[in-house]
Order: sequence, then structure tokens, then C-alpha cells
Amino acid sequence: IEMFAFPLSYLLIAYLSNPYVVGLLFSLSTGYYWGRKEITTNYFLDNFIIDKKYKATLLSIQSQIQSIFEGIFSFAIGYVMILSFKTGFYVLAIISFIFMLLIFTRLKHYLRK
Repeated sequence: IEMFAFPLSYLLIAYLSNPYVVGLLFSLSTGYYWGRKEITTNYFLDNFIIDKKYKATLLSIQSQIQSIFEGIFSFAIGYVMILSFKTGFYVLAIISFIFMLLIFTRLKHYLRK
């Protein structure tokens, strides 16, 4: 559901002009992401990491990789948003859908093995 919900919310943010609706959509998608992130992190740590001493290392590596991607991605989207906020959110929606589709198909292939 996330594969469609986040890009759709960004498309709606780009399409709509009412700042209250845009703020509500942005708040809902961000709140859902934060809540879901904690649930999935705890699930993976509890079910897939057997040795407890690697949990902190895994979280640290995940945080570093996430920071690198967020830094690169924010500069790229920021450059587009200098031209237009609506165009920036359209690009964000398209790129996030493509990345989620690639990750989903890769995970689906990997989990079948």
C-alpha cells in the first residue's frame, strides 16, 4: 500500500492549491511514515537479527545510509523546487514510485528464494 500511498499523496500535494489541504496531506503522510518506520524496524530486529550484539550496528549502518540518501535526494529535489514547488512534488512522486517499485520487485524476487 505504501508503494501507491506516498507517491499519490505527493501528486495530490502538487496538484492541490489549498494550503490547508496540502498541509493535512503532508502531515498525514509524514506521520504515517514515522509510525510505520518504528514498527518495521522493531519487526526486523526481533525476527531477523539473531545475535543481539549486531542490532546496534545494524541500526547505525541503516541511519548512515539513510542520511546519505536523504542528503543527495534533498539537494536534487531542492534544485527542482527552486524552479517550481509543484514540479518538485511531481518529480518527488515519480521518483519515489520508481524507487519503491524497484525495491518491491527486488525484495519479492529475493524472498522467493
